[in-house]
Amino acid sequence: MSRDGRMAESGLALGDRAEKVAERVARALIQYIVDRGLQAGDSLPNEKEMSETFRVARGSLREALRLLETQGVIVIRPGPGGGPVVRELQPGDLVNSTSLILQVMRVHFGRVIDARRTLVPEITRAAARRRTVEQLGELRGYVDELEAAVGTSPDFWTAYRRTHETIAAMTGNEILEVIQATLLEISGPFEAHASPPARTARTLVRQHRGVLEAIELRDGEAAAELVAAHLDAHERYIARHRREDLDEPVRWTRR
Repeated sequence: MSRDGRMAESGLALGDRAEKVAERVARALIQYIVDRGLQAGDSLPNEKEMSETFRVARGSLREALRLLETQGVIVIRPGPGGGPVVRELQPGDLVNSTSLILQVMRVHFGRVIDARRTLVPEITRAAARRRTVEQLGELRGYVDELEAAVGTSPDFWTAYRRTHETIAAMTGNEILEVIQATLLEISGPFEAHASPPARTARTLVRQHRGVLEAIELRDGEAAAELVAAHLDAHERYIARHRREDLDEPVRWTRR
């Protein structure tokens, strides 16, 4: 039996008997992509070849491909020369599914803030230990952009998001990066229309400069405490000026 045949047999053996054939094929296709080291933009084999490799009917194969397409793993290009192509996965993919689940669960924005207050200080603590000189320069640039954007809501929140995404990237942990990006994106619709006055925004900039300095010194404790204080103040500001937002349910977000 060929390597592809053994791999397919192993992949299709996963799961219990109640699992649909298409779901088992989808899991085997994921393993195929990983084992072959396929990257974004690489094409999968044609339908006939895959059907033979995975020993399934074309109908089940097509259903498996549609499942992977809905999960953002592949895109199916139409027409001659088209077919299934590996897609570049992005943090926004998790935003889509997470925000959908949170809406169905009737989770309010206040819970998102609470999650950030719990997780972001630990992300920042790790960032201070692992950051590189290049990342430090990038973070300094985004904090400068944050200061320059005081009073301009869209630009201000864009710089704010990039600042915190950079802090997560400093951890070197892709899971923490995705979590940070997901929480920021879910918060976006609420924060975009809640631009703080210039005085409050300048305080926020000073807080982030303090976090930057602590990260530069690799002082994880100080960095975590400073970002926790910032998030506490942020929640108090929303509770005082836009209390209704805390009780608003998270809405399904598509990127």
